[in-house]
Amino acid sequence: MLNHDGVQIVVNLTIPAAHAEVSSAILAAGKHVWTEKPLTVDRASGKAVLEQAAAAGLRVGSAPDILHPNPQFLLARGGGPLLDMGPYYLTTLVHVFGAVDAVAAIGSKSRTSGSCRPVPTRGRRSPSRCPPT
Repeated sequence: MLNHDGVQIVVNLTIPAAHAEVSSAILAAGKHVWTEKPLTVDRASGKAVLEQAAAAGLRVGSAPDILHPNPQFLLARGGGPLLDMGPYYLTTLVHVFGAVDAVAAIGSKSRTSGSCRPVPTRGRRSPSRCPPT
């Protein structure tokens, strides 16, 4: 936790499936949240976290960065290119062009499983549960 001039921020580095629940608990404790991406695994829970923060006068931020030695969770619901890689490009575009009025995305699933390269999971195949969004 960082305390600077009375502002307290809790950094949420849990797996994506836990982001909404943990961020909500942090907000309920009266703290600002900085979470790893994605903000949440679906639009409804993301909206709920942002509404909770707004009602409490708190801020929520999401970091577009992740390195993990066991990345199978990226193949789970809430993972995949849209929620895992999309924030990098959207963040850059907002910084270059300014605020966004609307965002649309189209996706597909090219495989039913994926292989991880990092040790110790190198070569292990995991089923993909990322829906084409």
